[in-house]
Amino acid sequence: MSRPVTYKQDMPPPGGYASITYKKVPTWSPKPYGIAACLALIVPIGIWDYRRRRDAALKNLIEDDEGRQALEPLMEAESDRLVLWQTRRNRDEENELMKDVPGWVTGTWFGESMYKTNPNFDKWIQPTFVETYAHTRSRDMHRHIMALNKYMHPRNPFFKNPPDFSKLAKVYPELSKYCKFESDSKCSIDFRDPFALKSLSCTLLKDLYGLTVEMPTDHLIPRVPQRINYILWLEDLLEKPLNCIGIDIGCGTCCIYGLIACSINKNWQLVGSEISEENINWSKKNIISNNLQDKIHVIKVDEKTFLLDLISKIDQDKKMPGHLDTIDFIMCNPPFFSNESEHFGRSKTRKLDKRPEPSSTNTGQLHESIYNGGETVFIKKIIDESLEIGNRIKIYTTMMGKKSSLNDIKSYLVNEKKITNISSTQFCQGHTMRWAIAWSFDAKQLKEFNYKKMVEQQILKPQFSKPLKLIIDKNLAEIKNISSKLDAYELVREFVLKNLKFEIEREDKKLSKIIFYVKEKTWTNRKERRNQAKCGNMSNTKTLEEKFKFVCQIDLLPNENIEIKLNLARDMENFKLKNYLNEIYEFLKNHWKNPKFKK
Repeated sequence: MSRPVTYKQDMPPPGGYASITYKKVPTWSPKPYGIAACLALIVPIGIWDYRRRRDAALKNLIEDDEGRQALEPLMEAESDRLVLWQTRRNRDEENELMKDVPGWVTGTWFGESMYKTNPNFDKWIQPTFVETYAHTRSRDMHRHIMALNKYMHPRNPFFKNPPDFSKLAKVYPELSKYCKFESDSKCSIDFRDPFALKSLSCTLLKDLYGLTVEMPTDHLIPRVPQRINYILWLEDLLEKPLNCIGIDIGCGTCCIYGLIACSINKNWQLVGSEISEENINWSKKNIISNNLQDKIHVIKVDEKTFLLDLISKIDQDKKMPGHLDTIDFIMCNPPFFSNESEHFGRSKTRKLDKRPEPSSTNTGQLHESIYNGGETVFIKKIIDESLEIGNRIKIYTTMMGKKSSLNDIKSYLVNEKKITNISSTQFCQGHTMRWAIAWSFDAKQLKEFNYKKMVEQQILKPQFSKPLKLIIDKNLAEIKNISSKLDAYELVREFVLKNLKFEIEREDKKLSKIIFYVKEKTWTNRKERRNQAKCGNMSNTKTLEEKFKFVCQIDLLPNENIEIKLNLARDMENFKLKNYLNEIYEFLKNHWKNPKFKK
């Protein structure tokens, strides 16, 4: 028999138990002392690493400059050797050609020697470009004719990196048919051969962007680097928007601007206009073969209008994305010539026998290269139509083949049409330069992009863009008596004049600034010169071939240390002078570290 239950079951109170309060686990928070300790450890290491890297970079720059200076005479000599080699070939050819002519003396012209050293000069006279071109073979001139490549758009794949024909020929057999191999690593292409030119353009498009392009040789064959420059300039003007819709007036046989633009910028779309049914068929064929028919459209327009007829047809075409209510830009490569004489190279200002032979062939049809009145009349019509279209197109752009056209179009925009929001640039490639202009009715001012000037400024940019700074410790014995900025100025001035023998070009005591003029290298081999002076010998100071000036700025800091800033004068910008300035800086730095320096 079971025992009776002796306990009672606890039951919840009426209404149930109260809700349980759960206390959150406190989150960890950094302590101020811990943060300070970490900073105290990290900051000195960071400063040390920064200085180490800076000093290493400065050392590499100086060594690189010295190497470049050492190689410069060799590069100049190599350039001269090209001329001399061909001169020797010319003379040998003359010997063979005139061997049967009685009384002929090789190397003379009516008794005057053409190959001799002028006794009045004791140095090699640098030949002009025309002389070099006349006496040098085409393959030797390759690096000379690519002189403008250094002014290309910085993002152009050919900037400082011209195409390697030998490598391309090994990958693309079609191009190898037109390559003349000098060795396994060197070959050249005849740019006067339209088939070679076509093969090169198709190969570059395939190699760079994977585009399969076909084009006829009896129409205008586009030069790829130039087209890329134009697209990259548009990117800069538009500040590279993610989605962009543009118009290409006269897209040609392969719609190359659309193919390149949509290959570089995957979200761009482009509408091309053409007056030639043949060109339209070729363009559509290339668009379909590259599967870009959703991004690139080609429309046939009336040759009497450029934009108005095109805009009207765009509005009527329901296949267009969003009916193109807003268009980001138009681009145009207009016919450069006004008549057939210009087209075939016959200029009114130059005699035929003095005009150099063109470096490449012109394969364009007459309607692609010639317009009645030339490119200026063509562009002015676009400007007139742009006034009717207004802000629907954000930026209007066009390219030009003549620099004189740029000034005419600028004057027409500003003075006659009162359009002041304009921007211009130039496209440099190979040995060809083109110009371009943009205008807009938008309130936002267009930016200027002068790529040639930008590259030149980069080349001439001082090595030390910031002045070299030297801090003189206030605890040095000769500094303890310095109580004012003027005292610090006089101390540094007197030291430089006595020890380095620099001349003062100009000084301003109020600004504590001195411009020193340096003629001799007095900051090196000082011990040797002192010993020579004790023996009564004249000091052998090296006179500089190129005199220079530098600015010295003296300041007294709040902690009573003296700060010296050194920088080259504005017109003194070359690597050798910057190295000299660095040596002077090191000399002053070593002296102020050691107050017992002996004069």
